[in-house]
Amino acid sequence: YNLVMKKKVMAFATIALLVMMALSAADYYDTGSQIFMINAGVDIPLSVSFKDESSSSFVTNTGIGMDGTHINVGGYGSIDYEVFSSSKFALGGEIGYQFNYCADGVLFTQVPMAFKVSYVPLQGTFEIPISLGAGFSYMTYNEKSIMSPTLMAEIGFRFFPTENWGFGIKSGIKATFELYATNPKKTGIGTFIPVHLFASYRH
Repeated sequence: YNLVMKKKVMAFATIALLVMMALSAADYYDTGSQIFMINAGVDIPLSVSFKDESSSSFVTNTGIGMDGTHINVGGYGSIDYEVFSSSKFALGGEIGYQFNYCADGVLFTQVPMAFKVSYVPLQGTFEIPISLGAGFSYMTYNEKSIMSPTLMAEIGFRFFPTENWGFGIKSGIKATFELYATNPKKTGIGTFIPVHLFASYRH
């Protein structure tokens, strides 16, 4: 019991310290400041939901591989460009390429293109960016392709050892909605957990 309480106190103290640092830190960015990022990492399949044709209700499979989503862990790369609209908020976009091999050996690819809004409460040498994104993803699987809406939410940590150059890591959740206007029974939703490393340049 004492060990559990100590862990809770430490976690609370860490969160409180980060909040205090974010509130007390001086703003580094001005309106018009820019940041460019190159991202690379893995995307982990979390869930795949689709309509059961017999009952019209959604069926959800979770996890990696044959026993879950039938999708394996895949790779991801992207470029991200953002401009600060105020000292803490930035607007921009990201375009990337994601590939995952499915359990049947067929390659599943996505080309996401998203508009992003980022909030950076802690900034300077150490930064915590929090981002929301919305856009479209061009998906291909088994010689079929579709343009689908996509949503993402991310939180990251970046470190700038120099004035302009930095690096970091980010993760979150990304959802892609596979919609068919002419055949709504084929509607599906796929979610992935991104784990990406990135290099940043700001000015």
